[in-house]
Amino acid sequence: MAMDSTWIIDMYNWSIPSPMGPPALIAPFWDYFHPETLSSSGIYYHYDAANHRFIIQWSRIHHMHGFRNPYPAEQQTFQVLLLNPTYYPTRTGDGPIIFQYHTVFNDDSASVDCHNYATVGIESPNLLDGIEYTFANHYPSAAAIIEPGRAIKFTTNPPDTFTAIKELNHYVINNPKFFSIFPNPIKSYTNFYYSLSHDGMVSLKVYDITGKIKLNLIDNKYHSAGQYQLKWQNQKIPAGIYFAILSIKNNDNKVNQKIKMILN
Repeated sequence: MAMDSTWIIDMYNWSIPSPMGPPALIAPFWDYFHPETLSSSGIYYHYDAANHRFIIQWSRIHHMHGFRNPYPAEQQTFQVLLLNPTYYPTRTGDGPIIFQYHTVFNDDSASVDCHNYATVGIESPNLLDGIEYTFANHYPSAAAIIEPGRAIKFTTNPPDTFTAIKELNHYVINNPKFFSIFPNPIKSYTNFYYSLSHDGMVSLKVYDITGKIKLNLIDNKYHSAGQYQLKWQNQKIPAGIYFAILSIKNNDNKVNQKIKMILN
């Protein structure tokens, strides 16, 4: 996929980043395919309005091994999901990207083949930056191989909620990025997750977009160090956009964290 117009139509894959591919590249499986060969099904796109995502699927398309046998080769099926960041929020506002693999074979027909297996990753519009998951059958040490049933998610959110601790006047409290809400968007209920690495006073309030308090879930309550979960069942707040603000106070030190809530 190229998130813009491009003159590059070469099916041969290269590394990421590289000037040899299209700009603004999203590559779930960059290799030589023929969507119109023999029994190939084709490439399809669908806007899933109910789940706020755009889906592109390469469906049962023939993998080509140059002019070597087998020609054409096996059929493969995989897809890209582009998630609307309004409904799948990240800390930077960028939309998450998911690659999903139903039937894939990251192979080449010969060791000297110039296909270099497949390239998987994303690349910036200026072709100078990118994330290369695999190229030429080489992977980072922590990466799982591309195989049927695999899924890969690109997101700017950290992998967990315990990203750092912060020291203020010799008292340690959690960095406010530990605060999270799930599910969000919210239909009938959600869970608030937060943790403290030091004892403190906690407040949790929900505001509408005008700044008016709609809920006072925790009102300056003492918490000992630890992990917490609070389940909230919506019974009276109408659909719309709200903001949950968690405040933690430890002596004269105070940190706040704000998360946008979407009520359907």
